[in-house]
Amino acid sequence: NVGETIFDEVVIYPNPAYSTLNISGVKGTKVSIFNIIGEELYIGDVKTSDTKIDVSHLESGAYFVRISSVTEQVVKKLIINK
Repeated sequence: NVGETIFDEVVIYPNPAYSTLNISGVKGTKVSIFNIIGEELYIGDVKTSDTKIDVSHLESGAYFVRISSVTEQVVKKLIINK
């Protein structure tokens, strides 16, 4: 369909997260987590359609999750609440 992207079905949960972040609806992409000043704190691969990421090392606060392919990307806001 016109205007659809591979990221239309991407869901990150739970949000706010405590120790684990789940990414569903996409696979075969890269994921990065940035703090609000743009420092990249995590980079990894989304290999399955339900990927789990350990975020227990992140302090409470606001972050951005970037999920990207070769041609597209989506950025979602993430809250860590401890």
